[in-house]
Amino acid sequence: MHYGYIGLGNLGANCAGCLLRAGFPVTVFDLNPGLAAPLVAAGATLATSAEDLAGSVDHVITCLPSPAVSEAVLRSIL
Repeated sequence: MHYGYIGLGNLGANCAGCLLRAGFPVTVFDLNPGLAAPLVAAGATLATSAEDLAGSVDHVITCLPSPAVSEAVLRSIL
């Protein structure tokens, strides 16, 4: 299974890192690309957008700061 992770703040980055350490392929995206750098260095693939990520993985996980942001991202990827 290939996972996609959107939202790489404190919780999101740690959760995506756990998936990587467990051996799963992970693609990541955050509006702040600097937050993805440590995960990419650990083996994650960086997506250029949430839509790009959703089109290239089996499952999408989000860890976003508010219901409004979550709704906007989900609308963009569905």
